[in-house]
Amino acid sequence: KLFIGSNTDMYIYSLANPEAPSKLATVTYFVRGKDPVVANDTVAYSTVRNQFGGGVLNCFNIKNINQPLNVNILPMINPYGLGIKNTALYVCEADSGIKVFNIANAYSPVLSKTLRFNETAYDVIVAGNILVCYIKGGISFFDIANALSPVFISSIKN
Repeated sequence: KLFIGSNTDMYIYSLANPEAPSKLATVTYFVRGKDPVVANDTVAYSTVRNQFGGGVLNCFNIKNINQPLNVNILPMINPYGLGIKNTALYVCEADSGIKVFNIANAYSPVLSKTLRFNETAYDVIVAGNILVCYIKGGISFFDIANALSPVFISSIKN
């Protein structure tokens, strides 16, 4: 499946035929803003950040992929990109660092910790046991062998 976030909606496409993706579902957000999406087999998470400050983390039940349900909305300060590894959800919050949520209960994320490392965090990519974080002016790396307890490795700045 392909999940696409827009300013107003989340779109889900089938990639059964990669040369001709077919739309399965559309979900319209309650809060308008910018938003990326990550998903696993049963849940999709989307952050929505609006131009007035603030935003939310949406939790969608996607067990029925054709009818996703927004089952939980958590307030956020300034959410950007996000990533999943096992029972950890990483959400960038710009100057507020990276929020690490325990998603053992997929539809009810619980804040486990906040990574503050004197950088502005915009997006993350989970690559095995490494969390790559796009920061203002470069990238930072975290060891996520223990998914809920990231350990800062280093940063590269341009």
